[in-house]
Amino acid sequence: MGRETDLKEWRDRLSKYYADTAIRRLYSKHNGSYKGLTDILMKKMRTRKTIKGRIDFRKTSSIAWRIYGDETGYLKSRRAWKSKKKKKKGVITIHLYELSFNHFFDEKVHEYFTDKKISEEDFNTLEIILKDYYDECNQMKRLEKLIKQDSIKEREEKIKEILEQANSILLFLNSDLYNELPTEVKIKTIGEINKNTEEKLKELNLVPTYSYSYLLKAIRKI
Repeated sequence: MGRETDLKEWRDRLSKYYADTAIRRLYSKHNGSYKGLTDILMKKMRTRKTIKGRIDFRKTSSIAWRIYGDETGYLKSRRAWKSKKKKKKGVITIHLYELSFNHFFDEKVHEYFTDKKISEEDFNTLEIILKDYYDECNQMKRLEKLIKQDSIKEREEKIKEILEQANSILLFLNSDLYNELPTEVKIKTIGEINKNTEEKLKELNLVPTYSYSYLLKAIRKI
């Protein structure tokens, strides 16, 4: 019977946990299947409580889920924030900026914290905080492109003008939405967003490798 993986792959993935004789025994027992390998990896990774460990476990779980579905116990709360993807006729739209954040979080974010234990709840909260920050910064960038004004005050004034025009159009159309639109919008500064995010991060009692400003700056550059 053909095997889905070769022994080298098992050695590469399991050498940090088992001696070579044990790896060969496990390989034979599970007939070299991906399921056997991922099941073993997830059992080992569940004991790793650091940010890097939880990310590794989640990535392995994600691979297992794509191959075997819920049978492997994939972390259904992989992304705790609410998904904004739209499903229509079997098609899922995934925005590139979302993929960019996923890549940064999975590959880089652990570098900004010391090797300290973290609960699953705090890990999910960390991801929510950083994703919210990334979304807010991206919204600011998109708003700057849409409302081409030099300052936040000027953009707020322009938005107010647009809202007034839109409300007038709704009146002409006898729309039920007339007078339902806001009359103005307040835009946060990057300083306000940074301060709010840093306060949330400090509540987790993690130990940053650098100041949080380095992490936030890296996220803005994604």
